[in-house]
Amino acid sequence: MVNLDMETAEPLQVVNYGIGGQYEPHFDHSRDDDGHQFESWRGNRVATWIFYLSDVSAGGYTVFTEIGAKVPPVKVCR
Repeated sequence: MVNLDMETAEPLQVVNYGIGGQYEPHFDHSRDDDGHQFESWRGNRVATWIFYLSDVSAGGYTVFTEIGAKVPPVKVCR
């Protein structure tokens, strides 16, 4: 879809936050001031995909604080 290949992809991550769990705000890309840069041959992250395997009854939003937007979790397949 975006013409990327698995040679530069990161491994799949599966996460279960549990009831009431949360993930602290973070960047899914490397910033100049964070001291941790991606390998020079890979470059910076250009995409992050999130798939939900179940519906969520409350919360679970992905929040984009810089633009004031939030995306609700929706199960991928019915």
